Amino acid sequence: NPYWYVSSYGSYGERDLEEFGAAGGRIWRDLREAIGYAPRREDVVVEIGCGVGRLTRAIAADVGHVHAFDISEGMLAVAQRAGLPNATFHRGEGDSLAGVDNGMADLAIAYCVFQHLPSQAVLNRYLDATTSTR
Repeated sequence: NPYWYVSSYGSYGERDLEEFGAAGGRIWRDLREAIGYAPRREDVVVEIGCGVGRLTRAIAADVGHVHAFDISEGMLAVAQRAGLPNATFHRGEGDSLAGVDNGMADLAIAYCVFQHLPSQAVLNRYLDATTSTR
């Protein structure tokens, strides 16, 4: 079940999609508070490992654009059903951020996904691609 593949808020046993979606808002709030990020309407955010878009929906409500990446076509199909006008979904092999130029993002997020990356080298490439300054 792609909705409950990774869930750090709530029980794995419950299948309440409304609660699952609401957890995305809480996760986004907690992440913003943890790093002291105040979103602006013109910001561009890169989300690595967006899954079904639970966090993407919350991010998109606060910023100008979200570039959301995932390796799973099935999860991306679910995420795209949300019809977010300010989100671009990218399917990748988990080894690059093709489609996003260095320095174009104000924030990059990878929530509960590093364990899925194929190697440390991929993580290093992501870090290099997302730490350039505008």
